[in-house]
This record gives sequence, structure tokens and C-alpha cells, in this order.
Amino acid sequence: MKTIGFLFGAGAEFAFNMPSGGQFALDIFRCDVTDAKKDFQQMRNSINSKDQNYAGGWLPSDYKNKRIGVFGKSVCEGIIQDTLHQRQQVIIKKLTNLDLVIDGILSKCEKDSLYSKKQFEADIQAITGVNTSNHYLGQRIKFNHLEKANNIFENKYFNSIIGVYNHLTYTNDLQLKSDLKQILISIIQLLVGALGEKLTNDLNENILTIDDKDDPDLADSDLFDEIGGIFYLDYKSVGLSGLTYLFSYIESYRDTPQQRVLYLAQLILEEIYSSILDYKSLIDNYWHYLYCPKAEWAKFCKISIFLISVKRYIESYYNKEKSRNRNIDCYYSDIKAAIANKKILIDYQAQLMAYHA
Repeated sequence: MKTIGFLFGAGAEFAFNMPSGGQFALDIFRCDVTDAKKDFQQMRNSINSKDQNYAGGWLPSDYKNKRIGVFGKSVCEGIIQDTLHQRQQVIIKKLTNLDLVIDGILSKCEKDSLYSKKQFEADIQAITGVNTSNHYLGQRIKFNHLEKANNIFENKYFNSIIGVYNHLTYTNDLQLKSDLKQILISIIQLLVGALGEKLTNDLNENILTIDDKDDPDLADSDLFDEIGGIFYLDYKSVGLSGLTYLFSYIESYRDTPQQRVLYLAQLILEEIYSSILDYKSLIDNYWHYLYCPKAEWAKFCKISIFLISVKRYIESYYNKEKSRNRNIDCYYSDIKAAIANKKILIDYQAQLMAYHA
């Protein structure tokens, strides 16, 4: 019998209608971890404390009384920092061509009978008295030091949503106006953050120009080596508010023009973050704590409960698809059939490996 290794990676979830990438991350971090935490507690309580090989050698001495922590909002700042660093150009391209994103969302909504481009344009006219083509802000709003950011105001659909915000009143539309404001600010801040990341990198790396051709002492001097690296971004102000909003927002009703525009704005923010979110570093930084609970109990708990949440999330998707009696044909099915027909034999080998999300 031949020895064959199977690698289940990106794309394996598509046959089960599961989201991929950033949308998957958003859904996981939005999950209520209460049940996952209970699962972890049950696993901990089922351990035989008299087992010196496991409980004594692997776990801290008072593991049954130690606090069990989970990932909180503090990890979001790290996720935003990694996203701006790793996906900078993707963010800039997407947000400076935002009407393409909005057009795609409206097309999908129309297909699902939720909203349409025609209805959106009618709603803009009803709220502002002006059609989408006349909501042009390109000549009226300018960023002073980030010229490329001005391209966001070349998008008529995005400008139209800004027009809707300006026509809402805090008296009659308090929550709706507040939500729409947070979404619009989050989108603009994300673009400024992506461009600001590039700007701060350029400043830190090229803060001085030294002409040392005729001065060998100056060429060998280390006096200016520590001058760079003094500029940094406040990541709490360049994307964190949008991510926080997506973790807790309530989907808008679609009964009035104002509600429908807010509904679309929520979809826009969701689409932006789900397509650019990079959480790889978070997993990479915590993965190895699975192997050292005795020394790093708090971090061990966080990554363990996170993975239990992922497991529960995947199971819920599987059960949902199973309840629909869908015949899911994928390579998992082929492997299952091959095992049942004894064409392949499954063997498990555990070894410590570097993890890449």
C-alpha cells in the first residue's frame, strides 16, 4: 500500500458554503464564546488530578482554580496593525474605487431580493432631493497631505451616502445617524490609515539625506543611525472603530429609505473588512502556547477556546447544510468513500510544526 499525505488547506470549506478568509475571521470573533468556554471547563474538570504524568507534568499545579481567559477587544488593535501592514495596497485600491464594491453589493442584493440599484437611487433622491450623479465631492473636499486619499470622493455612490448622513437629524434619526456616522468615519479612517502606514514607513526610513561623497568621516559616522523610527500610527484611530462596530452592530430594518441606506452602508463596511482582514499573525503568535500550558496558562486558554469556537462554528455550518439534505460532493467525500472501501488506511502522526493560517 502506498503512503500518501493529505493537506487540507485553503478552499476546503467552499463545498460546504462556508465563508473564507476575512469573513470567517469576522464571524469567529463575533461568536459568543460562552459555550466554548464551558466546553473548555468540562475538559479541564475531567482531568484526573492524580495523574502525575499529565496533570503534574503538563499543567500548572492549581490549574483547576486558575482563571480562564479569552481573546478580548485588545487583540483587535493587533489585527488592524497587521492588516494595514500586510494589505495596504489592497485597502487603498478597494477604497479609492469604492463604487465598484457598492455596485457589486447592490447586484448581489438584487439577486437575493433584498435591495437594488434602482431602489437605492430612488432612496437617495427621496432623502436628499438630488440624484446620485449630482453628489460630487471631489472638488469640495481635499486631504492636505494624502492626495491619493482624495480619490474616495470621486465615488458617486459613497458621496450619496454622505449626502444622506448630512440630511439626517439627531432629533428624529438619532441611532440611525450615529450608526451611519461611525460607518462613514471608519471607511475614511481605514483609507487614511493605509496611506498613513506608507507615509510613516517612508518618513522613518528616509528621514535624512546625507551627502558624504567628500567626507569619509561622515560616511562612517553612526550618529544618525538612531534618528529614524520615531513616527508611528495610532491604530485605535485608523480602523479599530469599524472592526468594533462589526462585532456588535444590529442589522438595519429596510422599511424606510433611511433604513435601507444604513443597511447598504453596513454591507459595505462588512464587505471591506471581510476582504482585507489579516489575522494570521494573531494565530501565529499564540499557536505555540498550546504546547506550554504550565508556563503560559492564560495564553493557552485563549488560543484553546478560540479553536473550540472555530470547531463549534464549523460544526454549526455542517449541521445546517446537512439539515438541507444537500449532497455535498468534494474531496472529503472521496476520502470518506475510499476509507469505507478500504482503499486507504488512515494513520495519525503528531509532531510539532510551524503553523501558517
